[in-house]
Amino acid sequence: MDARNLSPSALKLLRETAYFTSAAGLWSRGGGQVKAIIPYNVAELLSPKSFHDLSHASDTVNASSPADVLLIAKVNVPRKSSVESTAQQVVADAKGKIEATLGKCREDPRALNPLSLKFVNVALASGLAETFTPLDFWTSEQTHAAVRDALTRFKKDFGGMEFHPDPAIQARICQALTDYFAQAHALGETHLFGYQVGFHALDPETGAPLRDTPRIGKGAGEARASLDASGRSGVLRKMGKTHCLFDNIEVLTNLPGVLAGHAQSGRSASFVVVPQQEGCAGGNPFLVVHPGGLVNFELHEQCALPPEFATGNKFFNTNSMVWRFGTNPTPLSSGPMPQGFEVKGGGRPHVRAKENAGDGLQDWSTAALLGRLGADYENFKTYPDYKRNGARLIATQRGLWGHYS
Repeated sequence: MDARNLSPSALKLLRETAYFTSAAGLWSRGGGQVKAIIPYNVAELLSPKSFHDLSHASDTVNASSPADVLLIAKVNVPRKSSVESTAQQVVADAKGKIEATLGKCREDPRALNPLSLKFVNVALASGLAETFTPLDFWTSEQTHAAVRDALTRFKKDFGGMEFHPDPAIQARICQALTDYFAQAHALGETHLFGYQVGFHALDPETGAPLRDTPRIGKGAGEARASLDASGRSGVLRKMGKTHCLFDNIEVLTNLPGVLAGHAQSGRSASFVVVPQQEGCAGGNPFLVVHPGGLVNFELHEQCALPPEFATGNKFFNTNSMVWRFGTNPTPLSSGPMPQGFEVKGGGRPHVRAKENAGDGLQDWSTAALLGRLGADYENFKTYPDYKRNGARLIATQRGLWGHYS
């Protein structure tokens, strides 16, 4: 694509948008890994046996009870030991195996993870719009060091990575990254926004904090407030940015496409939804009628609503959204956003406080943008999902990169 393929309003928005993504959570289903640096193509980087062992180790870590841990791992309890202590050791060994396997994958020049591909996308988009698109990673106590170190390695090593099989497109990507990081350095951009405020998990029976659990943030629902409270929104506005695009760490947003849809909507905010299907589902968008008859698309934390609200809802929110910086001229509601809670399993049932990214947009006039499974969104909830969807996601991105000029 080139700038001539975008409408004037979409090109203007591309020039005026900052990119913000959450890299705060440890991926509990993946054995406590930092999802920002798991290669999408992990299945292609491993032998079939190694990938099977990786998935099996994840199943072991996420077993619902100590007895299930031993059953999945096919381990007997040694004499003078207990089920609980044996299971703890088995889980620790499985987590070590997961980290060792992924660590080896990350050293492969073919490894393409969310952090690296998001930088490719913003570098190409910056060149297309003849601007600098800021990219901030919102981290946590658990993930900050890993994301920081991965960012440092990527800036040093991207010239030796294999982004695209076409030499011309590969060279174009490397040049775009070179130009992008030079601009970032000149502007003093670090790409590290800072930590989410962390909270311990809660006991599902009593609600008491489980002090021995990692402190994890409430999630993307605090994104807009954190940007504003930190002063980052003001810095971005001084850079000429009027909008922010947010998405989850594993989601790769088609920046020109989503921003073109948002520009066409004419609304203050928008979010991308995709069709529900078996094995690929998420929080629902809702049509809400406000006083005066204004109909608004809104995102509400599903676990904070009665189950019947989701009945018949054919779409789910991908957590990719665009909002405008500054004061909203047409408020739809007021008051605090609802606090959600999410029940977690995996060896020890617990509850985490959670806020959906869209909770902060319920007082904005909002549009829903229809995305496509397999094109605008891929599901990555388990390691088998990476095998099913990882190579396809990379192929989709390479197809987009081939159209930049």
